[in-house]
Amino acid sequence: MHKLLDGWPGDQPYNIDGPSASPPFLPAIVAAEIEAVNLLELLIDSVRSPYISTARGCQAWDNAAVGTFSQQLTLHGDAGSSETLDGMVDTGAHFTVIPTSVLARLGIRPSGEVPVQFANGELALWSLGEAEAEIGGVRRPILVLFGSDDAPALIGAHTLEAFLLDIDVVEKKLVPKRALLMNYHA
Repeated sequence: MHKLLDGWPGDQPYNIDGPSASPPFLPAIVAAEIEAVNLLELLIDSVRSPYISTARGCQAWDNAAVGTFSQQLTLHGDAGSSETLDGMVDTGAHFTVIPTSVLARLGIRPSGEVPVQFANGELALWSLGEAEAEIGGVRRPILVLFGSDDAPALIGAHTLEAFLLDIDVVEKKLVPKRALLMNYHA
């Protein structure tokens, strides 16, 4: 028995009874789903890449295979002091991480502690503070985590959002974006 169903590509007839009761394009859909699962498995395997040691005896994900790049970030402190660092851009980090000694030299003090979860599942409490930062000549307040002095600075998602910056993964650079207010009527 054949029946035409509206909305199927080309309105092709197909057998709705028996073992071949599938539309003719279903094998292509199944093949696409299998390919998507294979790609997902590759992505999951890439996330299981080696970990690198960092501050406080914890580990962080080495995402070099994904592609990383650095960006200059200037922090402004008390009495006009400032320090410019090269920070690795890391969208997987909520906050920017700055070595504690740098923040101390600038007079930036912790305002509290927050729980931090690492890629390997470990949890730790880290000190959090506020700092005045500058990227590309623009100054904004950001939240910073007080990191280990032997670990590099990381520029996290909160800072990228504060500066309205997106990532161009091909060119490995930060690019400006617009602020969005989707439920607000001007």
